[in-house]
Amino acid sequence: TGGSLAGATQSSAGEWRDGTLTGGTMAPVKPGDVVIIPAGTPHQFRLAPGEQVNYLTLKIAAATK
Repeated sequence: TGGSLAGATQSSAGEWRDGTLTGGTMAPVKPGDVVIIPAGTPHQFRLAPGEQVNYLTLKIAAATK
């Protein structure tokens, strides 16, 4: 997570896809872990060959007044 994203394409408002992530921090994730990624933070999953991941994404809209 973190670092900078270059060459990404905006797929919808606030949603960027593809591109190259440089810098940032790598952290191993194992079954049962919860990962929280703040809005606007570049991130990606990198899997070892032959590995797979199943995940659930929840996006919470910003509060409006």
